[in-house]
Amino acid sequence: MKRCLTLSLTHPTRAEHIANKDMNIRELTRKVKESASKMTREEKIELLRKANIIDDSGYYSEQFFSAETVANDKAQGKPLVI
Repeated sequence: MKRCLTLSLTHPTRAEHIANKDMNIRELTRKVKESASKMTREEKIELLRKANIIDDSGYYSEQFFSAETVANDKAQGKPLVI
């Protein structure tokens, strides 16, 4: 059985696909930075809570961070709370 490799002019190459993803990530990063610059400190903290980055006490969440990172954060005694 012979296999034929055909190239389509409509489908992006792997390099183009990666470049498009990179541009999308850059655009997303720009938008996030822009929106964050307009937020108050309280709004940023609430966003971190909703994203489960910090817990209700203001320390790193054990759900996404290692036990060591969480312990170090708590040892510093400086939670991100208002």
